[in-house]
Amino acid sequence: FLGWRSFDFLIIFVSQRIIPYLGFFPYKDQLPGFNLPHWLSSLANFDGLHYISIARDGYAQYEQAFFPLYPLSIKLMTPLFLNNQLLTGIIISNISFLLGLFFFYKYLKLIFPNNQQFNNLTIIFILLFPTSFFFGAVYTEGLFFLLFVLTLYFLKKENYLLVAIFAFLASLTRFVGVFLIILILFNLIQKSKVKSQNYNLKVKSLLILSPLLGLGLYCFYLFKTTGDPFFFLT
Repeated sequence: FLGWRSFDFLIIFVSQRIIPYLGFFPYKDQLPGFNLPHWLSSLANFDGLHYISIARDGYAQYEQAFFPLYPLSIKLMTPLFLNNQLLTGIIISNISFLLGLFFFYKYLKLIFPNNQQFNNLTIIFILLFPTSFFFGAVYTEGLFFLLFVLTLYFLKKENYLLVAIFAFLASLTRFVGVFLIILILFNLIQKSKVKSQNYNLKVKSLLILSPLLGLGLYCFYLFKTTGDPFFFLT
């Protein structure tokens, strides 16, 4: 992780001196206000500043396309990091990604206990992927990766309360989090076949509904504030 982070910063630092700015980023003039080095503040380019704006001022027109958990996390944790929303977003994303890699490695060891080389290469290939820099930027990728991996990990561990919590939070982070319902259903069906028994109906309901509850909560908020529960799409 440290090697990936250092190499990524090096690329940012060097590329800004080689590739000229072409004017495609309309919010560039807001970045200096956070008093961070340009090679660091550039991790909030484009949509990153929308998440910061939501954390600071709440939703503005058409920003409802961005789901709420990440900007809410920035808002709540900003006092811990010099009241700097951009710095807070970078820290949340990077710590989330680091923890996500840790739990993903533990998950791989559960799935492939006798294939250490495969497990190591899987982590390395994630870090080497050309767009992996998004995991450490002021975007939802790092946080969503952590919540997605934790859902998988605790499904394997059969800790269904934590599965419900992390699936719920994942669908509050990105819309695609709602599709964790497919993984949960598939897992329940497999477990039922292997153990030749049915799980408690309440446990099943909690697991199946948890991704829908996260999306439903955001839809309810949108209905109350805009009159359209699907305003993130429309």
